[in-house]
Amino acid sequence: MYFSCCLKIKSFLIVKQVTHLIFLYFFVLMAVRKGWCRGRSVIPLDKEIIMKTLLKVLFIVVLGALISCGKSGKDTTASDPVEEDANQALYDQVMDIHDEVMPKMDDLYKLKKQLQDSIAKTPAMAEEGKKELELTIQQLDSASNSMMVWMRQFNPPTDSTSEEALREYLEAQLEMVKKMREDVMEALDKGKKQ
Repeated sequence: MYFSCCLKIKSFLIVKQVTHLIFLYFFVLMAVRKGWCRGRSVIPLDKEIIMKTLLKVLFIVVLGALISCGKSGKDTTASDPVEEDANQALYDQVMDIHDEVMPKMDDLYKLKKQLQDSIAKTPAMAEEGKKELELTIQQLDSASNSMMVWMRQFNPPTDSTSEEALREYLEAQLEMVKKMREDVMEALDKGKKQ
C-alpha cells in the first residue's frame, strides 16, 4: 500500500547493522591473526575457518532479512484488496485536486498584488469600487489561506488503522479539498473580472 515503506526501511536497517557487525568481527579476527593486539596471535586461523564462519554469518543475515520482510504490523490476509484499491483511488483523487490547485497559488498572489497596486495608483477611486476591490483581495487571501490550512492538517493515518477508518478520513479530505478548489477558482474568477 502507499503508506508502507516502514517495513523496507526496517529491513534495510537490520541488514546494515548486521553488515557492520560482520565487518567488525572480521577486523578483530585479522587483528588477532596479524598480531596487532598485544603479543602474538593465540588463535590459529586459516582460510577454511574464516570461510565457514563467513558462510554461517551470511546465512543468518539472509535468514533474518527474509523473516523480517515476511512480517508486517497487521494481518495482511484479513484485509480486503478491493477496499485497499478504493482507498488508493480516494487518496489519488485528493492528491490530484491538490496538484491541480497548487500552481494557482501563484496566480492568487499576482492578482492580489495587481489589485493592491490598482488601489494604490488611483487614490481618486470611488469608495464603492475601492471596497469591492478590497473584498476581492480578502477573498483571494481567504482562498490562499484555505489551501495552506488544508495542507497543514492533511495527515493520512498510518497502516495500523483499519481500512474503513482510512476510507472515512480520505472521504472527508476529498470533500475539504473540493471545497478548497472551489474557493480558489471562485476567487481567481472574481479577481480576473476586476
